[in-house]
Amino acid sequence: MKLTRRALLGSAVVLGSGLSAGGASGDVVSPKDFGARGDGITNDTDAFAACAAYINARGGGTVVIPPGTYIVGRQVKAGALGKGAAYRPAPILQFRNCSRPVTISGKGATLRFAKGLRMGAFHPVTGAARLTRLPFVDYDYRADPGIMIDASGCASLIVEHVELDGNLAEHVIGGKWSVDEGWQCYAHGIHTVSNDRVTIRAVHAHHFAVDAMMQVDHRLSPNAASRPVTLMDCTFEYNARQGLSWVGGNALSATGCKFNHTGRARNIGLDRVLSSPPGAGVDLEAEESIVRNGQFIDCEFVNNVGAGVLAASGPVQDVGFSGCRFVGTTAWSAWPDKPGFRFDDCTFLGAVVNPYGDGDASRATQFHQCRFDDDPAGSPTGQVYGGVNLDRPLVDMSNRENVLFDLCTFRATRGSALPWSTRAIYKDCTMQQGTGVTGYPRGRYIGRNSIIGKVDINGSTIGGTLQLNGRFQN
Repeated sequence: MKLTRRALLGSAVVLGSGLSAGGASGDVVSPKDFGARGDGITNDTDAFAACAAYINARGGGTVVIPPGTYIVGRQVKAGALGKGAAYRPAPILQFRNCSRPVTISGKGATLRFAKGLRMGAFHPVTGAARLTRLPFVDYDYRADPGIMIDASGCASLIVEHVELDGNLAEHVIGGKWSVDEGWQCYAHGIHTVSNDRVTIRAVHAHHFAVDAMMQVDHRLSPNAASRPVTLMDCTFEYNARQGLSWVGGNALSATGCKFNHTGRARNIGLDRVLSSPPGAGVDLEAEESIVRNGQFIDCEFVNNVGAGVLAASGPVQDVGFSGCRFVGTTAWSAWPDKPGFRFDDCTFLGAVVNPYGDGDASRATQFHQCRFDDDPAGSPTGQVYGGVNLDRPLVDMSNRENVLFDLCTFRATRGSALPWSTRAIYKDCTMQQGTGVTGYPRGRYIGRNSIIGKVDINGSTIGGTLQLNGRFQN
């Protein structure tokens, strides 16, 4: 089997021991029934694990977490080789194969990873960081901080009104553990695998050493029934690898969510930011499965160390974005290199690269009523990424075929150039370029189009009207 970053995330996390139910009543339970303090000092891992075991034993139920700051996360040192881990994480809220709905309601509570959790490669006996050349994927040397909320094979999962703090600043970071680059371990806020339905509402998941959320659905066929995953009003920010890793599933929607500042948080021990590739706001990377039928509405993808949205690997297709905002400060604002991607009424600040081209126009990337700009006033850092080409095209697509821009506006007035294309379709578009470099928005023009600036459109086909610097072109 081909090794990939996420194929290596296979270390098991054993279910909690199942403590006494204490004050639990029926299908509604609180970690405080099992001794949780929520005082920001006491480690409440055992109480949360017992709470989850209680729900698992009943096939579902509701966990209500009262206000407070709950410290969670604990690791067991292997002490010998051959144990499959150097430091194994204890389970926290882990649910398996619940036939009835599982609900976690935070009521404004915060779960925070404990100080000093180890991540990366360490010697299982001495505890010393294992520094080696990559690839390095020996599980005997791996340390995972763990997963706060982990649900697999359940009928329904709801997580709402809770803050999940990964506390990556205070992790002890060992050697890199990965096929290619970075620390590809388990350090997630939410991990959902092959559940029938998932709803994540009003969750703030931040400063995780890997992902705020990872959604997995194994071995789905292209005609598999949908298993809806719904995110509403969530903020996933300052995580080291991704805000959201969607690596398998059919039907995911996100409304009013923020996937910002990936790879921008510092670790105290490293004395620098902690980041692992691809460093995206959202990464759509199908592995041993499919990723399809996604919808992002009124979402943000801002100031990530990698692309705001990245779709470049595996069978990914049919994902839509409506009313979304993309800001690339040091990397691409979007990289949508898969069929069936559509953007409606979206704003792009910073370069877009590799929209998908296809001889079948219905499969090529489509942009409808979108705006492309390079004005640093719209960037939270004042930076705007222009890409790797010296002329800094707003959209870099080279010879990608049938990429459609319908009623779109392009303003390259602060150092960038108009799109680089040869076979794109421009319909009723307005373009303005204020720099002295040459733009190359070549392709097929239909409807009414207008361009102001220094451009080369040789080889283009004009099917409607094109006004170039005040003159109509034939």
